[in-house]
Amino acid sequence: MLLGQAQAQVKPRADRIQSNEIVLSPAELTVQDAVFAKAIGGLAPQRPGQRDVYVLAAGLWDDHVFLNEAQQSAKVLATRFNAEGRTLVLAQGAPGRAAGLPAATPEQFNRALAAIGGLMDRNEDVLVLFITSHGAQAQGAIFQEAGRLQAALTPGALAASLREAGPEHRIVIVSACFAGQYGAALANPKTIVLAASAPDRSSFGCEPERDWTWFGDAFFNVALRSKLPLLDAFEQAKATVQGWEIRENQRASKPGAFVGEEMRAVLAQLEKAPQRPSN
Repeated sequence: MLLGQAQAQVKPRADRIQSNEIVLSPAELTVQDAVFAKAIGGLAPQRPGQRDVYVLAAGLWDDHVFLNEAQQSAKVLATRFNAEGRTLVLAQGAPGRAAGLPAATPEQFNRALAAIGGLMDRNEDVLVLFITSHGAQAQGAIFQEAGRLQAALTPGALAASLREAGPEHRIVIVSACFAGQYGAALANPKTIVLAASAPDRSSFGCEPERDWTWFGDAFFNVALRSKLPLLDAFEQAKATVQGWEIRENQRASKPGAFVGEEMRAVLAQLEKAPQRPSN
């Protein structure tokens, strides 16, 4: 059977990431696997009887802005939730490799979720997942390494990956255009979803040379470095972004929150724990 005919018979699945990529060489795979294994091996175990938080931050597109946002947001989240030693950052392409980080490919993303899920007490602990990238309507956040990889993390695929990985209590934060489309797919009483934009709106500040997107700057770099509770910090960030959009004459991105009531209560418990100052 010709390759084109075989590809035509591959049917897309709503619960799986669909990917177009050039496969890595054996040498590249060996290096990538070693970096990933070292990062996973460095994560601290779950502590029985204590609600631990694990943070996974993934910059899915191979631009500096998404690498930096993933790295810096992970530091802020780790400080807020006392998750030092339980935080993993994935980054895409050459910028990620230069930083010595595991690759943010679809396979590594799912492997990271599975590995963290395997460390957690799935009924007790909390996963905080942050995703930053460009986004597309009806596709979600995009995996992109120029000349090698493009894939879409659809809401259905992310919901299936989280379900299979196992953590029941989740905070999912997405900084991308059209990020609000994840809300309906992930919504349940044990999940909070914070989205940088409505399902039909773009977000801003994703130029490659920037250090933060507008949402990332307002939320992580400013609001979350204060003592504000997470959801109050999100409301402050929304107001900040709205002000920038008015100033720059941009169509409102309309960041949105989808808050499961059980996770709201768990979050309140977490935020009673002392936090180290965020630098």
